[in-house]
Order: sequence, then structure tokens, then C-alpha cells
Amino acid sequence: LQDAQDEYEKPPFITYDNVLVWMTLLDAKALLERLQDTAAAERLAQRAAVLRMAILKYCVAGGAPGAAGTLFASATDGVHPTFADVPPGSLMKLPQLGFVPQTDPEFERTWDWLHSSGYRYSYADRPYGVPGSYRLPFTPSWSVADELRLTRGREQALKILRGSHWDNGIVTEGVSPETAVAEPAGRAFATAAGDVAHAICESF
Repeated sequence: LQDAQDEYEKPPFITYDNVLVWMTLLDAKALLERLQDTAAAERLAQRAAVLRMAILKYCVAGGAPGAAGTLFASATDGVHPTFADVPPGSLMKLPQLGFVPQTDPEFERTWDWLHSSGYRYSYADRPYGVPGSYRLPFTPSWSVADELRLTRGREQALKILRGSHWDNGIVTEGVSPETAVAEPAGRAFATAAGDVAHAICESF
């Protein structure tokens, strides 16, 4: 019932959460294979495959304002999709989690839409903008970390990292998309700083 920002999410099926469960099933399958429990491993593989098909069936939809086609919704009740993003549980993490490649058409359209004027919190027209959210209406460090791992977003992420002083050099929860000055809320945010540091290490 809670999204990645600790807020109540009315639609019961959150895309990011279901992708985490899919990944967990595959991790558990790999563990069972190492333990030579092939029957249990196969059962988890089948459950993961069924879940992946369900995510692609119900969490991909058309109707986002100004979108060129179907894309990943952040949540759904199976009929009515919610088109938004929820850092740190961002749809931009789907390639990082191994669910789809960066070149997947639905993912590319999702990236395009989240970086367009159709998404209220895109900040694509701002000098230091990357997609935020209803709870993080600025450039979130979580999004900077996600963009750093993506080919299409890396240059903008690097521009933000180089252009902001953050909080005396320590990454905060986010910065102004206009000026790259640290937002007053979210200072001394250790998990945010750790996520960005991890993304830098992974990328370089």
C-alpha cells in the first residue's frame, strides 16, 4: 500500500514493487539451484515468468498525456494506470534491475514521457532538471543516480553532479532544477548520498 516515498498509493499494484518481487524470485531460484533443489528452483522460475507477463500486461498502458504510445505506469488497479514516477522506486531503474534493456520500446517511451512537458514534474526544460515527483518537486538525487546509469541520461546527471555544491559537498535529497542549489529539505541524507556514490562507482 506504500509507494517508494512512504505515501499511500491507492492503486494496489505498484510496478516497481512487482519488479522487485520478480527479481527476488530469480535470485531465490539461483540460490536453490546452488543448493541442487532443482524442483523448487523450477517452481520459482515459473512464478517469475508468470509475474513478468502480468507486469507487461497490466503495468504497460496507453493514455499518458502527450505520449507517443504505450509506456510503463507507476501503478495500476489492473484497469486504470497511474502515469507518474516515484523516486527512489523509479521506473528509470527497470534496466538496472534487469527487467528490460534500455532499448526496450516501452522503456524508451517511458523515458521520453517522463522527460517531456506531458509529465508535470519532468523539469526537462530546466538547466539542472531530471524527473521528480509529487513529493519531491525538484531534481531528486535518486533520479540523478538512476540517470547516471542510463546512456541517455548520463550527460545531464554529470552536469548536475558537477554543477551543484550540494550540502557543502555531501549529496542531499535533491537540488533546484533551476540553480542546482541544494533543497532545504533532505539535507544530511545518508541513503541518498550512498545511492549516488554507488551509481558513480558502478558507472565509472
